[in-house]
Amino acid sequence: MRPHRAILGDCMDADKTIGPNSVDLIYLDPPFFTQKVQQQKNREGTRHFRFRDLWANDSEYADYLGTRKNLENASG
Repeated sequence: MRPHRAILGDCMDADKTIGPNSVDLIYLDPPFFTQKVQQQKNREGTRHFRFRDLWANDSEYADYLGTRKNLENASG
């Protein structure tokens, strides 16, 4: 993998295409733990997005974040 490369997408999917210990930063975009179904559209109103930000409890949410955080280098 090239150094200083940004990858757009789910870090759990991207992790399958890059080498071990090669991630220095994972950026997660809010909203976080709103307990709502989020619905958005682009500025032009031509694309609609929807995702569930619903969690059984705060431990389930912490596991979700922790799994992604663990993909980063220990030195990152």
